[in-house]
Amino acid sequence: FFLKPSHKLFIITKEKHSIMSRLEVPFGKNLAFGVGEIADQIAYQGFTFTIFTFYFSVIRLDAKYITIVFIIWSIYNAINDPLLGSLSDRTKTKKLFGGRRRPWMIVSALPLALVMFLLFTPPGGQVVGGYNIWTIVYMLFIMCLFDTFYTAFSINRTSLYPEIFRTD
Repeated sequence: FFLKPSHKLFIITKEKHSIMSRLEVPFGKNLAFGVGEIADQIAYQGFTFTIFTFYFSVIRLDAKYITIVFIIWSIYNAINDPLLGSLSDRTKTKKLFGGRRRPWMIVSALPLALVMFLLFTPPGGQVVGGYNIWTIVYMLFIMCLFDTFYTAFSINRTSLYPEIFRTD
C-alpha cells in the first residue's frame, strides 16, 4: 500500500527543507576545514605507527622498558588532555591572534613539528644490551612533550569546527 502525502505534511517538509538549507555549511568551507585535518593526522599517525617500532628495532631498546614508558605516558596523557581542554575553554583573547582556539593552534604548531623531529633523534644512537637510562628518560620526556603540543593543537582544531559553523 502507498501513503498519500497530505497538504499539511508537504508544508512541514518544505519548511523543514528550507531550514536545513540555511543550516548547511557550504562545501568549500567543509573542504577547507577537512584538508586542514591532514597535518593533524600526519603528526598523530606518524607518532602512533612508528614510535614503538623505532625505539625497539632501530634504537634497540628492550620492549619491557618501552612498555613502561608507554604506561607512564598514558597516565600523563589522561591528565594532560582534560587539563589543556579546560585551559583552552577558558582562553579569551582579542588581540593575540583572536579567539580562544586559534592562539593555541598557532603557538603549538611549530613546537609540534620540532618535537616530531626530536622523537626520532634520541641522543647516543643505538642502545647496547637493551638498556640505557638516558634513552628511556629521553623517550618518556619527548613523548610527553609531543603529547602536550599535539593536544594543544588537536583539541583546539577539533573544537574549532562547531564554533566556526554554528547552526543556532
